[in-house]
Amino acid sequence: MAEESKVVLHSFFASPYAKRVELALKIKGIPFKYTLQTVSKLYEPNNEGQEKIVEEVHEKLKILEDGVKKFYFPEGSPVHIDAEKLGILDIMVFATFGGYKAQEQVLGVKIIDAEQTPLIFSWLQAPNEVPVIKESAVPHDHLVGLRQFLTQSAGSQ
Repeated sequence: MAEESKVVLHSFFASPYAKRVELALKIKGIPFKYTLQTVSKLYEPNNEGQEKIVEEVHEKLKILEDGVKKFYFPEGSPVHIDAEKLGILDIMVFATFGGYKAQEQVLGVKIIDAEQTPLIFSWLQAPNEVPVIKESAVPHDHLVGLRQFLTQSAGSQ
């Protein structure tokens, strides 16, 4: 009998992040189940499923926050980013979640909540004080324009 996969890779077909994980799993010989996800439902206005998706995102962010606290901040210390010692995790958090405010604005939904996930929220606010990150950030209005385009494109399909 074939071994049942304990790993489930949820992916959007064009996600470079999921491709990295997929390749790593294959290289390491770790069996996994591939589940193709779509975000188009999230972009549809007044979608009944939008609330459920947002709840799932909040639940998963809470799990992420708990894990990050456990492994990186066991003392519960607040997030402080040293401009001289930016780590790979700091860069990944900024690159992945840096445009969340534009996403919230376009969707009209609060994604990152300071009360529900205070560590993640503070981690996303901390880079605003680091000059090299400020210089690298995509302007908010550009991100809003892109998100609006994606929303309109998803709605026309």
